[in-house]
Amino acid sequence: MWTLLQDVRFALRQFRKSPGFVITAILSLMLGIGATTAIFSVIYGVLLDPYPYKDNDRMVHVQLNDKKSDRGGLISVNASGYKDLTKVSSLDDVFLQRENQRNLTGNQIPVSVNVGLYSPNLFQYMGVTPLLGRAFSPDDAPGGNAAPVAVLSYLFGSASLVEVATSSAKQSNSTIRSSR
Repeated sequence: MWTLLQDVRFALRQFRKSPGFVITAILSLMLGIGATTAIFSVIYGVLLDPYPYKDNDRMVHVQLNDKKSDRGGLISVNASGYKDLTKVSSLDDVFLQRENQRNLTGNQIPVSVNVGLYSPNLFQYMGVTPLLGRAFSPDDAPGGNAAPVAVLSYLFGSASLVEVATSSAKQSNSTIRSSR
């Protein structure tokens, strides 16, 4: 104990003799610890814990691809296969998805958009709720046949609503100007 006390006294005397070294050492430690914390936070947020969903450590994505071509997934499941998968005791829950691109047409130039076709239990499986409106329900796919129901992503919905508001404002301005 006595030697530790002597070491601390010696260190304090050295700090008084060269305060520039002490400030440099403390700043170096602060920068090093701060940079390490920042890098770990980014790595943790992007790589280690990427999915903000319920039970994300239990989720498994199954897809079989052909190495020789770009055909996409080779496994396809129909409505009866989906019902069989939901009955498997080793699976807690299952949802189906198929993604492709469609052209969105309207008053403006057609726009290519990513479209996902999902089974009605998608939001329940992910443990999330829609920001506005409602989620899919089993009534949206009676007998496995999908009804024309859409859930818009936040980015697509907000961009579309801004575009609709802008185009309707332009139309109302042109109407006002032409009526004068």
